[in-house]
Amino acid sequence: MYILEGKKPVKTTDVNEWSKSLEDNRQVAIDRVGGECTISTVFLGDNRSTDKENPIFFETNVLGGERDGYSQQYSTWDEAERGHRYIKRTIREDYEDNIN
Repeated sequence: MYILEGKKPVKTTDVNEWSKSLEDNRQVAIDRVGGECTISTVFLGDNRSTDKENPIFFETNVLGGERDGYSQQYSTWDEAERGHRYIKRTIREDYEDNIN
């Protein structure tokens, strides 16, 4: 179990602290593109990686649109922000190409 201290994941053993932190402090970014696609990047609250050298604490998910179900995972808040912006830009370009 991990909580965020600022933008950094920190291990905790306190289940109540962990649960509360996920309610209060989970969203990195969220955007809608083209009225049909939502891009959401969140802190996961645990390490989803089996590789100790490369933890996974953050994830972007695409809901709706042509890339529905696409996801990308990251180790740090900064990587998650950059990844979110990249995915948003890519989907926006796809959307604009389809309406032109």
